[in-house]
Amino acid sequence: MKPSSRVWGSFRRERVRLWLLPIGAVAIAMAVIIAHAQFPVVDLVADAPGVGTLDQRYMIALPIGNEGTGTATNVQVTGVTFGSAPRLSPAAFPMPLGTIAPGGNAVFQADFDVTGLSQDGQYPLTVTGTFQINETTFGFTVTRSLGFPPASTGTGVTQTTMIPAEDSSNGVSAGNITEVDEPDDDNETAPVPVAPFFVGSQTPIITALQPTPFSGGDSNVSAVAFDTKESLNLTGQTDPAEPSVASGGGLVFLTFNWGAAYREDGDTTFTILNPKAMFPPHPYGVCCDQHVQYLPAPIDRFVWIQQLNSSDKSLGGAYRLAVASPSDIKKFKGQKAAWNAWVLKPDRFTQLNAKNQIVPMPQSNGFDFPTLAVGNKFLHISWDVNQTVGFEVLRIALSDLQAAPHNLPIRFVTNPAQSGGCTSNNSASCLAFSTVLTQDTGDEVFWAGHNGNSKLRVFNWAEDSNAYHWREVGIDSFTPAHSRGSSAHTPSNAPSPILQYTGPKALPSSNDWLYRGGGAGAIRGATRSGSKIYFAWNADPGGTIPQSHVEVAEIDISTYTKSNQGQIWNDKFAFAFPSLSTNACTGEIGVSLAYGGGAKYPNHAVGFWGDSTFYPTTDGSVTGSSYGDYVTIRQNHTSGLHGAYFDAVGYAIQKLSSAGSGSPLTKSEVSIDIRHVVFGRSGACAGGS
Repeated sequence: MKPSSRVWGSFRRERVRLWLLPIGAVAIAMAVIIAHAQFPVVDLVADAPGVGTLDQRYMIALPIGNEGTGTATNVQVTGVTFGSAPRLSPAAFPMPLGTIAPGGNAVFQADFDVTGLSQDGQYPLTVTGTFQINETTFGFTVTRSLGFPPASTGTGVTQTTMIPAEDSSNGVSAGNITEVDEPDDDNETAPVPVAPFFVGSQTPIITALQPTPFSGGDSNVSAVAFDTKESLNLTGQTDPAEPSVASGGGLVFLTFNWGAAYREDGDTTFTILNPKAMFPPHPYGVCCDQHVQYLPAPIDRFVWIQQLNSSDKSLGGAYRLAVASPSDIKKFKGQKAAWNAWVLKPDRFTQLNAKNQIVPMPQSNGFDFPTLAVGNKFLHISWDVNQTVGFEVLRIALSDLQAAPHNLPIRFVTNPAQSGGCTSNNSASCLAFSTVLTQDTGDEVFWAGHNGNSKLRVFNWAEDSNAYHWREVGIDSFTPAHSRGSSAHTPSNAPSPILQYTGPKALPSSNDWLYRGGGAGAIRGATRSGSKIYFAWNADPGGTIPQSHVEVAEIDISTYTKSNQGQIWNDKFAFAFPSLSTNACTGEIGVSLAYGGGAKYPNHAVGFWGDSTFYPTTDGSVTGSSYGDYVTIRQNHTSGLHGAYFDAVGYAIQKLSSAGSGSPLTKSEVSIDIRHVVFGRSGACAGGS
């Protein structure tokens, strides 16, 4: 049987099933083959590989997944080739992968010396092996074509597009959020290959938790003060919440999966908005990921990006970018009349085709995982263009957003594969994917991804330039996190009761609150502070750190070298999903993240990078296996706080008093407690922002 390929979900999987007859068991094997033709038993596929380069060493971490209904036991790799490149590792075969359950995968890594291969070439990766069903052994072969990431250092070009304003004449009345489906965004990232370890010289300092010091008047510059701590409790809402928050102009605006809310100064509760009902009906409806930013005076606007999808699968996904002044949000009670909006569709952007020609993206290309960052003159936006294209970055002049409504000029990267560090045939192997842009980014925006576990590929795009650049920066080695379903995934089990998930794409109900993996090590936090940029990501236990934790790397952009690297960790529970921001005057880094495991339920906490203490903001009493892909933190723009404070938002799941005593609990038996906090060092910016 020859290898075949198909489109599966948001990325391409290449697959083959070779059923080899075991010696002396022909009749048994024939019976299995016949049964397999009608009811697939084991269906091994080559999923999206992670790649990395270290001089002439090319590292390929290939997840081998099982799309069948039966379990493959005693899976072993017996051989691997990549074109004509000599193999560096594994040194010998067979290489055991263990058991691969239905829907699961095992990661196999092979390294090659690619001295004789062309940087622009594409070569077949072929893996052979065996597995067992009921102690009967069968053979398999999985293969896929693979190229190389763009060479480093490098430069990419950008171009412009024009987005027409959304027609609001067919708007609908806003209403309550009555329809809540399971989120169908699935920004799974490829595994990070493991390079020969380089151990840093720093001794990790354990991170403790202590009760939140709610105080608005602490004059001690070194103390952490909390000016605001408020909840938005939602019942019947899907986990994860994936919240985002911003403040300014006498308002707090908050978004979460499927919905949004705002609160005026002086209000004691949030007003909930339903974007699915607010905006005009057209082929796209509001789906899942959302972010909000505030653009300070003189722009004085909230910017809200909403992920859209369509029941027509030929249309893929899109984004709505909505802009409103605080005064209009107050005047129109947050409804559609307050907002100017544009729909960003795939065919308004470009990609490279098989002939290396720039062509419009097909409408079917899916968008996922948006982020927003505010610079001196531009709003910067990024998103994933499914795993066969790359990572899109664009910018919009702040003055154009202030002058809305009109056709909106946008400049964007011409080749998302380059800006994501994807392999040359766009085969889902991207170094920077599901990453975020630097917050508080000034005159230049940055993003990064992992080139193996000992280097970052760092991208930069200056606001006075139409070209962007990339280069490699060495970091201390870390143990990469692995995504859900992988036999290499490290669970972080928290207490019961657990939440039950339903629907065709439902995750398993589990005590493992990190089951989704947090993007398998993708950069989840990024910010700029003067001549330093900071990147943060999830990592698995390794070395002296026994729990899943957060790694933070500080990069000096005057030399593009690592100036510091550290961890946020504890020996009793896990930290994950870091988000970073920088305050207005001292350049100190605020952190918003999640923690859980051991005796602790999944919860949200905040603190400062470099401190050894973080402060819980929620009090969860239920464990979910889908905490999400992100929480957020933004520089606070309340005038009286002088820029020293941050807005941060996270969430926890709480059991309702009416719930039963069993486990798992349904979503009707829990509430999602989205918690907004304002915190900072109250004396730090007393001279003004």
